[in-house]
Amino acid sequence: MIYSSKSCYYCTAVKKELDGKKIPYTEKLVDNNPALLKELETKTGKKRFRK
Repeated sequence: MIYSSKSCYYCTAVKKELDGKKIPYTEKLVDNNPALLKELETKTGKKRFRK
């Protein structure tokens, strides 16, 4: 599973790498979704993420 944002360079790079290796993943976009962002914060213990 990948939590991502449309403006996140690192997210795009990781997805491209996984796609190239044909590794399946589920993407959760945190853009405009406070509940998913809170879920990500809870799982990682971080409040800020690169965009």
